[in-house]
Amino acid sequence: MQLLPPLPGELTRTYEYKRSEGWFGQHHQQVRSQLYYLLNGKLCRFMALGDPTVLRLEATYQFGPGQAQAKYRLLWEGSRARAAYSGQASGLGLEGQCDVLSTALEAEQAAQAQAKLKAEKAQ
Repeated sequence: MQLLPPLPGELTRTYEYKRSEGWFGQHHQQVRSQLYYLLNGKLCRFMALGDPTVLRLEATYQFGPGQAQAKYRLLWEGSRARAAYSGQASGLGLEGQCDVLSTALEAEQAAQAQAKLKAEKAQ
């Protein structure tokens, strides 16, 4: 995995996976980007970008049928995480995005961002 440079104000460390192991690695031609976000050393988000058909099929296989939110959007709610698939217009076609978010770490990230904003306003 390769550590990516942080964006301004970013609380997470982002790593990109570029190897050929695992399902996404074996399908790297269709899934061009796999990003892992860590907050305080814990995985809080996974995101894959690529072929919308491949990502939708894999998300449905992993999480079940999901709840349709629109023609190109599915959601899954779990007790500790939530997942979303979306297909978005990109160039002349669609690009798929699959996100998996830890709800506990997402809340921690929101609390840290709020504390940082409060500290900045106090200065």
